[in-house]
Amino acid sequence: MQIQQSQASVGIIVGVREGEREAVLLQVRADHDSYARACQVTTHGKLTDDEIKLDEPMALATALGRKLREELGHVAAEMVEASLSKSVDLERVVNSKGRLVVTVGVDLGLERGDFEKLVVPGKDVAGFRTCVDPSKLQELTDEHKSAGVLPNETRMFRDEIAAVKAFFRKIFQRGDDAGAV
Repeated sequence: MQIQQSQASVGIIVGVREGEREAVLLQVRADHDSYARACQVTTHGKLTDDEIKLDEPMALATALGRKLREELGHVAAEMVEASLSKSVDLERVVNSKGRLVVTVGVDLGLERGDFEKLVVPGKDVAGFRTCVDPSKLQELTDEHKSAGVLPNETRMFRDEIAAVKAFFRKIFQRGDDAGAV
């Protein structure tokens, strides 16, 4: 079955470790982007016109593979793709713009530094930040679109915060307000 929306996007949240702590890897948007320095899920992007014509599972898998390679590089993308059979559906919403947004998650169980050694960030990726406590995430506002986000803030779009909280609940088995371990 094809995706019914004319636009759709897919994303993935990757779980890693920081010592003994479970964490998710968030992508930091580049300074030249709108919402500069804001965080988003590990990899996220819109489906192309060709991808949206495919049956939904194939469309989402194809787009996710493309975005993983664009944003993480081939080696890290292959590692994540090899783990997709263990992925968990986190969120499926139609956002305020009428776009279907599907987010999945997978826990690699690797130390953050070990995974990041494999990453070759794409041109629109400023870097990565981890989150060990989803209750500390702050929502982006309209003013952040042009002003960007302060370096000491971790701000995300509302639907992506919900996906991070779902990751902690469904994969790490921790509540939204669990705090750092």
